[in-house]
Amino acid sequence: MFKFVMGDDLRRIRLNADRTMEEVADKLGVSRVTIGKWENGIGRPDVNQFLELYGFCGRNIKLIYEEIFSIRDEFQIRDEDDKTKRASKRKKGKKRAKSGDKQKQ
Repeated sequence: MFKFVMGDDLRRIRLNADRTMEEVADKLGVSRVTIGKWENGIGRPDVNQFLELYGFCGRNIKLIYEEIFSIRDEFQIRDEDDKTKRASKRKKGKKRAKSGDKQKQ
C-alpha cells in the first residue's frame, strides 16, 4: 500500500464518512478485526483495498485513476527499445522486427 498512509489516516477517512468498521469490512470482504488492525498500524490493506475503501468513504479517486491512465497511455506510445519497458516486452518487439527483416529478404 501507500507507505505514507498510516492507520490513523485510515481511521480518519472512515470516521469522516460516518462509516463503521463493519460497513468497511463488509465492502472490502475482510473482517472487522482486520480493519481494526489496519487502523492500529498492524498490517495494511493492499492498493486495491485502499482504493476501494477510499472511494467507499466518499473520497474522489478519479484523480488517481486519471494519473494512472495518463501514464499507461504514455508507455503505449513509447518506442520498443525504451529502457522503461520490462526486458521481456523489449525482446518481443526486437524479435518481431528481426523476423520481419528476414521475410523481406
